[in-house]
Amino acid sequence: MEDLLLSSSQLQNHTNLYIDLKKSKIGDQGTIQLSSIITECTNMKTLVLLLENSIVGDQILSKIGLALQQGLPLSYLSLDFGNNKYGNSGLLNLCLGIASCPEISTLKLSLCRSNIGQQGAQDLSAALTKCYQLAHLHLNLGSNKIDDLGISSLSISLTSYSQLSVLNLNLSNNSFKDQAFESLGSGIGNCKNLKSLVLNLEFNYNFCASSASKLGIGLANCSNLSHFILLLQRNGIGFQGVSNLISALVHCSKLYVFELWSRECEIYEKGKKKLLKQLHKLKKLVKGFVLVYESF
Repeated sequence: MEDLLLSSSQLQNHTNLYIDLKKSKIGDQGTIQLSSIITECTNMKTLVLLLENSIVGDQILSKIGLALQQGLPLSYLSLDFGNNKYGNSGLLNLCLGIASCPEISTLKLSLCRSNIGQQGAQDLSAALTKCYQLAHLHLNLGSNKIDDLGISSLSISLTSYSQLSVLNLNLSNNSFKDQAFESLGSGIGNCKNLKSLVLNLEFNYNFCASSASKLGIGLANCSNLSHFILLLQRNGIGFQGVSNLISALVHCSKLYVFELWSRECEIYEKGKKKLLKQLHKLKKLVKGFVLVYESF
């Protein structure tokens, strides 16, 4: 932190700032210094701030959010606050800060393992709708407590991105149920320019064949999708659910890479062979695909 304690005139010239404080205890004084540094970098285009597992609470998150609310001309923002303990007030201020940076084209945000529930997901969704110019969005919300309403809010926010081409969405190990996958599919399907999708739905035990069908209806609208990675470890999708998803991909005529990571989903040897045959039928649409089986 001391290396960054420069004069205001020096900080104003910084356009790129990378701060890695993972597994650190920055304390109150460090928090003040960190927010001051961000505020002083008035010409900053790129900010990478890594605070994973750093005892980040509401105060730290709020101060960083307030610093971002100065309206910095950011185009690239990467924030990692995973595996920390903070409440709705801190997250709300961070969200307000993100919403104050409408020129962001690439946003990488990790809030995994942070006890985020419905309210946190809704606050985040409201902030994301303000980032109209997003082209790349990497959102890690794994291992939280996001329910159906939270997923619905996040899905609605996706409809704001007419320029979104890359989406990496980690929703593993959350609390939403079957109906949420319909809104999730609809939200992703509204991203008409989406070319690359990584979707992590691992450890969502309510994800079943019906959920897969609902998700697939939305994915079928991604006509520009060329690269799709789907992570499905440990859920109830089964053979029929995977088959339904593959059938939906018929409409993704530009798809050339499809990676399916599916383990412990009750797909047995006979089911594997049927899915492979189904994929071979899509070969005229899929220039190349990778189907990965691990301990089915």
